[in-house]
Amino acid sequence: MIARFSRWPVGVVLLGLLLGTAGCATTSFCTTCCCWPVQLPPTGEVTQIMALWADGVVIQPNPDPRYHGQPTPGFNGRIYLYGPHHKEPLAADGVLTVYLYDTTHDPDNKIPLEVWNVDEANLARVGKRDSLGWGYNLWLPWTTFSKDVHRVSLVVKYHPHQGLDRFSGHTKLTVNDDSGLRPPAQLDVTGSRLTPQGQPISAEPGSSVRASTIAVPRSSSLSRLAPEPPAPGK
Repeated sequence: MIARFSRWPVGVVLLGLLLGTAGCATTSFCTTCCCWPVQLPPTGEVTQIMALWADGVVIQPNPDPRYHGQPTPGFNGRIYLYGPHHKEPLAADGVLTVYLYDTTHDPDNKIPLEVWNVDEANLARVGKRDSLGWGYNLWLPWTTFSKDVHRVSLVVKYHPHQGLDRFSGHTKLTVNDDSGLRPPAQLDVTGSRLTPQGQPISAEPGSSVRASTIAVPRSSSLSRLAPEPPAPGK
C-alpha cells in the first residue's frame, strides 16, 4: 500500500516553523493579527514619573462589583514612567499608588483624602502606546466625593518589584461643580513635571484614610490626554 502525502504550501510550513521558534526578548507574535511581529514595551529602571490629569471629574460606572455599576465621579489620567535618560517611557514592573489630597482650604494639606492602588495585572490591561510612547490610562473612582471639595492635588507613587519607590510631583486640579457633567474631550489637561529622582510624598496614608485596590476600566477617551507631537520644523 502506497501512503499518500498532501503537499503543504511553503508559506504554511514557514509559518509553522516561526511559531515553533522560541521568541526573543523584544518581539512577540499577535495571535489575532495573522502573526505579525509586535514590539513589546521597553523595560528598565524607573527613576521619574510624568502624570497627566484631566482638570475636573468624569462620571463613569464604577467597576467595583460592590457598587453594581453605579455612576461615580472620578479622575481621568495617563501615567508615563521614565528611566534616567528620558529616552522613552518604560513598562511598569510593579504597583502604582495614587494619593488624593483636599487642598480647598489648605494648599499644603499632608493628609490624603483617598488612596488608590493599581496592581501589575490591572496596569497590563490599560497599557497603551501613544505619541509619547508607552503609558497607562487610569480612571480612579472618587468614592469620597464631596461638593465642598473644590481643589485637590494628586501624587503618583511607583513601587517596583526591585529598586526604590518613585514619586511624581503634585498635580493641582480645580474641581468645578459642573465638571463631572462634561465629556472628557471638553476637560483641560494638567500634568506634573518630571523631577530628578522623584519626590518624597508628604505623608503616607494613616489608618483613617480610605485605601482601595481597584480594577481600572479601559477607556479610549484617555488617549487625548497625550500631547500632540510637534509640527515638523518646530
